[in-house]
Amino acid sequence: MPGLAWATNQMFPARVMVYEKVDGAYSWKNIHIQSQIPNNTEFLYDAVDVIMHPNDKKHFFVGTFANGLFEFRDDAFYKWHNPNNSTLETIPPYNPLHYVRIDGLKFDKDGNLFMTNGFVSKYVQMLKPDGTWKAFEYPRNTDSQALILTNLGTPVIPQSNPNQKWIPSKRNERNPCH
Repeated sequence: MPGLAWATNQMFPARVMVYEKVDGAYSWKNIHIQSQIPNNTEFLYDAVDVIMHPNDKKHFFVGTFANGLFEFRDDAFYKWHNPNNSTLETIPPYNPLHYVRIDGLKFDKDGNLFMTNGFVSKYVQMLKPDGTWKAFEYPRNTDSQALILTNLGTPVIPQSNPNQKWIPSKRNERNPCH
């Protein structure tokens, strides 16, 4: 998955490949994303994270630093999650479909998919198993704190208390976790 998480979209087209054992031998299977997206009008750019569903090895998600979240089932494109069909946010005032920064994909024990949505007010997002979304807002003291939330890490869900979700910051030493 070529991609880059930085302040501007690099627009690296993503290539999703699965390494699997078929007929006793391991090989790479290329999933042709661009031809599967309806009307071929949007592409999966700047892929930065991927996670497989814990109960289905043919169901996975790709987070991008450009276009939001892409969902695949049975090695085929299934759904593009973006601000038009979810609580995901884009960086205002840019194109709502090309500045959706998604990273840090992590499932909890209940099958909820947590992720970070950088540069926006509701930077923690959750996709529930039933397909509905919930967004969590971080209370800020100043507008300058919005810049702090630019490059967040993968949520940490402690086994000792799975009701807690810790979000590490990759770049800020003043607030290393949220």
